[in-house]
Amino acid sequence: MVYSSNFYNELIDQHEQIAVLIFANSSEEELKHKCIPKGKGLFNYFNSQTLKKVRKTNLPFFLYSEKDQLGNNFAERFANAIEDLFNKGYEKIITLGNDSPNLKVSHIIEASKKLSHNDAVIGPSMDGGVYLMGLHRKSFNKLQFLELPWQTNTLAKTFINKILKLGLTVHFLKYLKDIDNLKDLKQFLRDIRNLSSIFKNILLTIFKTSFQEIRFQDVFISKVVTTLHFNKGSPSLI
Repeated sequence: MVYSSNFYNELIDQHEQIAVLIFANSSEEELKHKCIPKGKGLFNYFNSQTLKKVRKTNLPFFLYSEKDQLGNNFAERFANAIEDLFNKGYEKIITLGNDSPNLKVSHIIEASKKLSHNDAVIGPSMDGGVYLMGLHRKSFNKLQFLELPWQTNTLAKTFINKILKLGLTVHFLKYLKDIDNLKDLKQFLRDIRNLSSIFKNILLTIFKTSFQEIRFQDVFISKVVTTLHFNKGSPSLI
């Protein structure tokens, strides 16, 4: 996607109004909550990539790790971080985590653009949660925010319904996959050829396999599927 120079000038004009909140823990803290063996390198990679992408937007940003978060649970810590940025004088906040490998700079830029014409922006994840939220100060109700079903598969649906019931407008970004466990991570093996070399090596280390073995499995599965598809005469395969 190509953006015009006028669009980037508009973004610069908005810098005093909008900020990005990266709400992400350190790799050490992530390992306490996500059961991914040998995951430290993975989470370090996710954190560095998220920072790299946000920096490319040229938007002001703030990283809130566990050292900066205040509250007794996830909802309180997240709400307090958002409130803190609003108290700093920003009118619009784009929040995101560090566990969506397919997040692109263009998603963040799209969110900043659409937040100028909508009350909220949401990036829904495939498990029912969200990987990005864009909020206006005027549409942020902390008490209602705390009541959302955080860290559940109904978060996106509930958030959207609340926004719409208030008569507010919301823009939807593309669905993305986020990483909560080994099952989520394993799905990226299917597209391993299109991953960065660093991410690829991290995956191969975690799953103790090799690219050659994955290629063999893909070819084997492909042959089996082809055989099943064309061998319609064998009742034992139905």
